[in-house]
Amino acid sequence: MPYGIDNDYHDPDINNKHIYMLDTTVFNDLCDNEGALNKLEISLKYKFEYFYSNIQIRELQGMKDIGTKLVEIKSPGLDKKKPEFDEIVKRLGVKKTGHMAALSVETWKLDGSCHIVSKYDKEFCHGILKGNMRHNEDMIIAESALRKGCILVADDPRLQRKFSKYYPDKVISLTQLLEIIDKYL
Repeated sequence: MPYGIDNDYHDPDINNKHIYMLDTTVFNDLCDNEGALNKLEISLKYKFEYFYSNIQIRELQGMKDIGTKLVEIKSPGLDKKKPEFDEIVKRLGVKKTGHMAALSVETWKLDGSCHIVSKYDKEFCHGILKGNMRHNEDMIIAESALRKGCILVADDPRLQRKFSKYYPDKVISLTQLLEIIDKYL
């Protein structure tokens, strides 16, 4: 059932074994790999579901949180890919899901889309950050995947390494996701 002030957030069906949170790096990879995008699109008929967080929507739109405000990232490559990101979301039916509340711009909402990190998740979150707040978005994406029961699909080696230290069976690469889909084709 949709939730949030605009009813545009969704929780994954935890009974579905194919729920995936796509990291922003995967969106970039899919822009450059139509064959991979086609496979993910075909996987939808096998009940694969894809999610992303509000943080990623901002990243995909070229916005970076610097703690007290959002700044626009100027990049010709990013400007070219923005329409492609929208097309990926549309083709795969990527759904927005809630995320942890953070001391970042518009990441603390009282509409049910944000949640407080439990004391059990704090070690994990600190491990992802490792004292570097530049990885704030990675931490929020990773924690969201974990909390929502999704497998994180990331092609960021640093994020994969940090995440798998705590939950090795909950993070895969795009290549590994494609191998899983191949078993159904």
